[in-house]
Amino acid sequence: METIRRTVVLFVVVGLLAACNGAAPVTPTLPKKGLPTAAEGTLLRKIQDRGKIIVGVKYDVSMFGLLNPSTNKVEGFDVDMAKEIANYIL
Repeated sequence: METIRRTVVLFVVVGLLAACNGAAPVTPTLPKKGLPTAAEGTLLRKIQDRGKIIVGVKYDVSMFGLLNPSTNKVEGFDVDMAKEIANYIL
């Protein structure tokens, strides 16, 4: 539940920052997945156009970001949050 709450707060902040960029309001278009795309020229739109989000995490802190030696992948809360945000905006 805390993850959902933090995700909602993050998107509210991103939405407020996007609204303050001084550009004229644009009606969002719907991409293939049915999710609204961000306004042209915004950072969020650049991420959506690229098709991936690049996130840096510290991977030496247990439960937040830790390199799993058996899979050689970073796992933890920070990684899960990044994946949820990417799933939402992409």
